[in-house]
Amino acid sequence: MKEINGIKLVRILPSDYVLFRQFDPFNTLDMMVLPGAFALGAIDEGRYAGKTALAGLMTVTSKRDMLIIEWLAVDPEYREMEIGSALCDTVFETAKELGMAKVCVRLEEGDFSVNEAWFKDGFFTQEEECPGVYRLGVGSFTSQKVFHERAVSKAVKPLAKLSAANRAQIPEFSDKAAVSHKHGNIAALYGLCDKELSCAYTENGELKGVLLILSVEDRHYPLLLAADSEKILEDMITYSAAYADDNLSIGDTLIVFCDSDDIRSIMKDYIGDKGYIKRKLLYGTVDEFVADSMEKPDAGTGEKDESEKGYILKGLFGLEEDDEFEEFLYDADDYEESDEDAEDEEFEDEASDEEDSLN
Repeated sequence: MKEINGIKLVRILPSDYVLFRQFDPFNTLDMMVLPGAFALGAIDEGRYAGKTALAGLMTVTSKRDMLIIEWLAVDPEYREMEIGSALCDTVFETAKELGMAKVCVRLEEGDFSVNEAWFKDGFFTQEEECPGVYRLGVGSFTSQKVFHERAVSKAVKPLAKLSAANRAQIPEFSDKAAVSHKHGNIAALYGLCDKELSCAYTENGELKGVLLILSVEDRHYPLLLAADSEKILEDMITYSAAYADDNLSIGDTLIVFCDSDDIRSIMKDYIGDKGYIKRKLLYGTVDEFVADSMEKPDAGTGEKDESEKGYILKGLFGLEEDDEFEEFLYDADDYEESDEDAEDEEFEDEASDEEDSLN
């Protein structure tokens, strides 16, 4: 278990996310369902006559050869205690264990002047351009004139009506599609998405496009956009916009990560720059972190102890000190289909089951 100045750093279970929402104004905890994502919390067990107080939160996603810190917040009463630095160290240590090359932190426009200097004072010494994000009300998006000028293509259907054979094509198709933007393991994303708001484009029985959208309460995140052409992607977006206009509240929030120029271009055509927030990516390499760490003991704990990584919060403030966790990223039982073979097998099994039921 890692501890810094009497504050314990723990992995947060989904059942405890509600406790940490106070630190998460942009709902980054919603993204913890993605494969490879995890959340860390800082807790003070002895603050109020033995009752636990929450001191901070960090949310992290995974992409290719890097871990990305999406959000870091420390309660004002616990600042200047090296909690933020210890959380960052923990992420670098995890990246090293996973064989990743670097750790990044994603800052949004309002954070540039406030937090950039703090991160650059540590290991995040390098900078690169980072696509922005659209965060806007569903009503602002669906009210755009462009949607009312377009008819919903008959080739687009909700994911709930997609055949098992077409579903089986999704993993391979998303890799070879002309326009592709995805957030991780396809089989996991398919299981998470809203099957009515999400849709697919088929032509002569062949899959030509797929749009998967995760809905968490009143927030909606496109997680996979893949199509043979921009026109097909636009047709799918038009379908989802029409569905949203009829079935979602205008106060719901749409969050679109523009991780490709194609998505940025399409969104700009529809909505312009309304709701668009610029972002910046700072990063540090794991090699630099390891070299520096070898010169000093682990912060607040004396010598490094690789056998203890933390323990898991249990329910509403129910803490069990003996519960260590051995996998920082996610429980294997939650994502058994984490590799490509398991993806293909899952979709093939679904297709086989449906064919058997028809026979």
